[in-house]
Amino acid sequence: MLPRDRRLAHWLEKLDGCDELPGLAKLAQKLNLQAKTLTRIFQRESGLSYQQWSQQWRLMRAIELLAEMPSFTGTTPKRFMKGDEREETGVGTHAGGE
Repeated sequence: MLPRDRRLAHWLEKLDGCDELPGLAKLAQKLNLQAKTLTRIFQRESGLSYQQWSQQWRLMRAIELLAEMPSFTGTTPKRFMKGDEREETGVGTHAGGE
């Protein structure tokens, strides 16, 4: 999935701790490349446009971050434990008539 072009190598090494990708024009400028050249590199090496590749990268990064978070499965906030008191008393509910 990562392009192997030597012109991108240094930038790609820094992606590990990165949470945001630059736009195509900014990245091309940073790498001292023409945007069209950078587009061709991504298309040739990944089969995707830079925009498509960056969307895939963001999706994978989000999955990694979610996997690192502690699980909250089985945790119920106390406000949901007892139920809605209005349902129990009938106060504040509307049953479709008077």
